[in-house]
Amino acid sequence: MTVLFESDWLGSRPYFYNTKTGVHGDNVNDVIDWGNVEIDLDGLRDYLEFGYSVFGHTMVKNVRVLPPSSQLVRAEERERERERERESARALFFSRRSGAAGRGRKVALFRSCAARGRRVGAHTLQGSGLGTRA
Repeated sequence: MTVLFESDWLGSRPYFYNTKTGVHGDNVNDVIDWGNVEIDLDGLRDYLEFGYSVFGHTMVKNVRVLPPSSQLVRAEERERERERERESARALFFSRRSGAAGRGRKVALFRSCAARGRRVGAHTLQGSGLGTRA
Protein backbone atom coordinates (compact mmCIF):
# COMPACT_ATOMS: atom_id res chain seq x y z
CA MET A 1 0.00 0.00 0.00
CA THR A 2 1.42 3.38 -1.04
CA VAL A 3 0.57 6.55 0.92
CA LEU A 4 -0.17 9.38 -1.55
CA PHE A 5 -1.14 12.12 0.89
CA GLU A 6 -1.68 12.47 4.63
CA SER A 7 -3.88 15.17 6.16
CA ASP A 8 -3.24 16.76 9.53
CA TRP A 9 -5.61 16.50 12.47
CA LEU A 10 -7.41 19.73 11.49
CA GLY A 11 -7.67 19.01 7.79
CA SER A 12 -6.16 22.46 7.27
CA ARG A 13 -5.03 21.70 3.71
CA PRO A 14 -7.92 20.36 1.59
CA TYR A 15 -6.97 17.45 -0.65
CA PHE A 16 -9.36 16.12 -3.30
CA TYR A 17 -9.60 12.80 -5.12
CA ASN A 18 -11.80 11.35 -7.84
CA THR A 19 -13.14 7.90 -6.98
CA LYS A 20 -13.78 7.04 -10.63
CA THR A 21 -10.61 8.22 -12.39
CA GLY A 22 -8.15 7.96 -9.49
CA VAL A 23 -6.88 11.52 -10.04
CA HIS A 24 -5.96 13.40 -6.85
CA GLY A 25 -4.57 16.80 -5.90
CA ASP A 26 -4.96 19.93 -3.79
CA ASN A 27 -6.94 21.80 -6.47
CA VAL A 28 -10.48 20.54 -6.99
CA ASN A 29 -10.49 21.80 -10.59
CA ASP A 30 -7.64 19.44 -11.47
CA VAL A 31 -9.52 16.46 -10.03
CA ILE A 32 -12.87 16.98 -11.79
CA ASP A 33 -13.42 14.94 -14.96
CA TRP A 34 -14.76 17.86 -17.01
CA GLY A 35 -15.94 15.59 -19.83
CA ASN A 36 -18.32 13.72 -17.51
CA VAL A 37 -19.36 16.23 -14.84
CA GLU A 38 -22.40 15.25 -12.76
CA ILE A 39 -23.84 17.08 -9.77
CA ASP A 40 -23.95 15.20 -6.47
CA LEU A 41 -27.27 16.33 -5.00
CA ASP A 42 -26.33 15.39 -1.42
CA GLY A 43 -23.04 17.25 -1.73
CA LEU A 44 -24.80 20.28 -3.22
CA ARG A 45 -27.40 20.30 -0.47
CA ASP A 46 -24.72 20.06 2.22
CA TYR A 47 -22.70 22.84 0.58
CA LEU A 48 -25.72 25.14 0.46
CA GLU A 49 -26.66 24.29 4.05
CA PHE A 50 -23.20 24.59 5.66
CA GLY A 51 -21.38 26.87 3.22
CA TYR A 52 -18.58 24.40 2.43
CA SER A 53 -18.07 20.72 1.55
CA VAL A 54 -18.69 18.47 4.55
CA PHE A 55 -18.60 14.74 5.32
CA GLY A 56 -16.07 14.17 2.55
CA HIS A 57 -18.55 15.03 -0.21
CA THR A 58 -18.30 17.78 -2.80
CA MET A 59 -20.89 19.12 -5.22
CA VAL A 60 -19.39 16.99 -8.02
CA LYS A 61 -20.24 13.30 -8.19
CA ASN A 62 -17.21 11.00 -7.60
CA VAL A 63 -15.06 13.88 -6.25
CA ARG A 64 -14.35 13.66 -2.54
CA VAL A 65 -12.30 15.65 -0.04
CA LEU A 66 -9.94 13.82 2.29
CA PRO A 67 -11.15 13.96 5.93
CA PRO A 68 -8.89 15.26 8.73
CA SER A 69 -6.35 12.80 10.19
CA SER A 70 -6.58 10.53 7.16
CA GLN A 71 -4.33 9.09 4.49
CA LEU A 72 -4.97 8.70 0.78
CA VAL A 73 -3.47 5.37 -0.22
CA ARG A 74 -3.14 3.35 -3.39
CA ALA A 75 -4.40 -0.09 -2.45
CA GLU A 76 -3.47 -3.49 -3.83
CA GLU A 77 -6.13 -5.60 -5.56
CA ARG A 78 -7.01 -7.79 -2.55
CA GLU A 79 -7.42 -4.69 -0.39
CA ARG A 80 -9.89 -3.18 -2.85
CA GLU A 81 -12.44 -5.86 -2.01
CA ARG A 82 -12.29 -4.88 1.67
CA GLU A 83 -12.60 -1.23 0.68
CA ARG A 84 -15.75 -1.92 -1.34
CA GLU A 85 -17.16 -3.79 1.65
CA ARG A 86 -16.40 -0.89 3.99
CA GLU A 87 -17.84 1.66 1.55
CA SER A 88 -21.12 -0.23 1.38
CA ALA A 89 -21.13 -0.41 5.19
CA ARG A 90 -20.49 3.33 5.43
CA ALA A 91 -23.24 4.08 2.91
CA LEU A 92 -25.64 1.95 4.95
CA PHE A 93 -24.75 3.60 8.27
CA PHE A 94 -24.81 7.15 7.00
CA SER A 95 -27.84 6.79 4.77
CA ARG A 96 -30.89 8.84 5.57
CA ARG A 97 -33.00 5.73 6.06
CA SER A 98 -34.43 5.12 9.47
CA GLY A 99 -36.74 2.66 11.09
CA ALA A 100 -36.58 -1.00 12.01
CA ALA A 101 -35.60 -2.21 8.52
CA GLY A 102 -32.52 0.05 8.40
CA ARG A 103 -31.46 -0.91 11.93
CA GLY A 104 -31.94 -4.61 11.13
CA ARG A 105 -29.63 -4.34 8.12
CA LYS A 106 -27.01 -2.54 10.21
CA VAL A 107 -27.09 -5.24 12.88
CA ALA A 108 -26.83 -7.95 10.22
CA LEU A 109 -23.86 -6.19 8.63
CA PHE A 110 -22.07 -5.85 11.99
CA ARG A 111 -22.60 -9.55 12.71
CA SER A 112 -21.40 -10.52 9.24
CA CYS A 113 -18.22 -8.44 9.54
CA ALA A 114 -17.59 -9.61 13.10
CA ALA A 115 -17.90 -13.23 12.01
CA ARG A 116 -15.17 -12.62 9.40
CA GLY A 117 -13.03 -10.64 11.85
CA ARG A 118 -13.35 -7.34 9.95
CA ARG A 119 -13.86 -3.81 11.22
CA VAL A 120 -16.63 -1.52 10.00
CA GLY A 121 -16.37 2.24 9.65
CA ALA A 122 -13.09 3.12 7.92
CA HIS A 123 -13.04 5.75 5.17
CA THR A 124 -12.77 4.02 1.80
CA LEU A 125 -13.27 4.41 -1.92
CA GLN A 126 -14.66 2.25 -4.68
CA GLY A 127 -12.91 0.84 -7.69
CA SER A 128 -10.23 3.46 -8.42
CA GLY A 129 -7.53 1.77 -6.37
CA LEU A 130 -7.45 4.69 -3.96
CA GLY A 131 -8.55 4.44 -0.35
CA THR A 132 -8.55 6.55 2.73
CA ARG A 133 -7.91 5.38 6.22
CA ALA A 134 -8.22 7.20 9.48
